[in-house]
Amino acid sequence: DHAEDQKKLVRLFVDWKQECEREIRGEKALACLPPDDVIRLLLETMENAMEAAGGPQGWDMLSPDKRQVHCIEANRQLRITIGEEQFASLSSAEKETVDFFVWAGCCMHKELNAAKGGNTRMRAWWEQNGVDGPVLLMNKDNTAAASGGSSVAKERAVHVSTGGGQKTLDLAGSVFRHKDDKKGQHDSLHYYLEAELGFTSQWPDTSNTRYHSHGDAACEYLVHKSRYLLFLEIILLKKESRTHTNIELNVFR
Repeated sequence: DHAEDQKKLVRLFVDWKQECEREIRGEKALACLPPDDVIRLLLETMENAMEAAGGPQGWDMLSPDKRQVHCIEANRQLRITIGEEQFASLSSAEKETVDFFVWAGCCMHKELNAAKGGNTRMRAWWEQNGVDGPVLLMNKDNTAAASGGSSVAKERAVHVSTGGGQKTLDLAGSVFRHKDDKKGQHDSLHYYLEAELGFTSQWPDTSNTRYHSHGDAACEYLVHKSRYLLFLEIILLKKESRTHTNIELNVFR
């Protein structure tokens, strides 16, 4: 579903396209009319313009610039009127061709749905074909429950946890570019990649779920996977505990 303001914008574009087409069609039709017919139509148009301005007395009270504006608009309306008459004489097929308009939209939701659908179908294929999927990337609580809790807690922890590329990229976004700039490795990663690549770079904004962010992040990870894994090792060595957080460990896997 598209935003209402974008739907309105497209309607305005359609109206504008049709109005321009009718005006051009009318202009061409007027150019083919005998001079006497053109003069008659222009006189009628100017009489209507003067009447709309309040009659001859009201017209005389207008400034030259205002009169010019009224004349230009009156002539434009004449061209549109003639264009509408010419358009009405076309066949249905010809009208459809003339007014043909395609709205592709930004395709953001379509691409998002394609990515989500592809991920869902791939995960379903693993289950249908008895193939072990990617390792589960459990959060801290589920990790504790799965390793030392009751059988019910373990089963629940496994059931609610997921893994795979999308989950990894989500977690990587929280580590490398958290939506809260007070969390994560924003500046550290920025300086590290600048030193490694020779130019500034940053992890795509998967923490904020921006459109294209997961696709961009997949490309980024595939190209620079070794650098990101090395970065995770470096931040490990900077800690007194010499341990990864649960989320860092999940990304490192």
